[in-house]
Amino acid sequence: MSNVIGSGLLGRSFRSLALPGALYFCSGVSDSKETRASEFDRERELLLSICEETQTFSNFVYFSSIMAPDRASKYFEHKYNMEELVRSLFPEKYLIVRLPQVVGMVKNTTLFPELVRRIHRGLPVLVQRNATRSLIDIDDVVRITNKLIEVDAKGLEINCMPDETVSLSDIVDFISDEIGCPADRVYVDEGVAQDADRRLMRQYLCEEDPVLLPGYTRFVVSKYAKKLLDDEARQPT
Repeated sequence: MSNVIGSGLLGRSFRSLALPGALYFCSGVSDSKETRASEFDRERELLLSICEETQTFSNFVYFSSIMAPDRASKYFEHKYNMEELVRSLFPEKYLIVRLPQVVGMVKNTTLFPELVRRIHRGLPVLVQRNATRSLIDIDDVVRITNKLIEVDAKGLEINCMPDETVSLSDIVDFISDEIGCPADRVYVDEGVAQDADRRLMRQYLCEEDPVLLPGYTRFVVSKYAKKLLDDEARQPT
């Protein structure tokens, strides 16, 4: 049995960097807009199906959302319930890593790649005035998760996220500046401020860790925005 379950962004990124003795469950529902019970059931059934095969692993890592405790949507309610299941199945070995918006090389309609595509194509971009988000580089997710495993962090729920939380409007600005395309904004008086307690994560990181430094969000945007467009341009039409 592979110690990385899943083939999406998380799974691909951990595949060559997985630590021996740890099992990474990277096959969860990844789109926070998901509402289909069938998708939620698929993740739950997969987790239950591998339970007996995890005996040889000393660490079980589950990736959740920083918004799971709020249970403000069907998706976040599902993540909250999955956390409860993980704690009950692996009480001595679990590590729950709660993530914000993860940025990497993907071809899906999650927040960051969708914003990049729409701004590049000159399509209207809906900007919720009250919305704030944190972006984290997938490479930092891998690095920090493995650091937690190496120090045998268990029985914990850790919000793995940068110190910066920025407005959705700022993210649009950063992308627009990076790819050199103006954004056609449509503002609405809606949105949720997504944030979480970082104190536990900071205990495991040095003060100069990149995710704790000012300007991290702009760095992530500059690393991936043009790469996503270049990758899309290489795809056959």
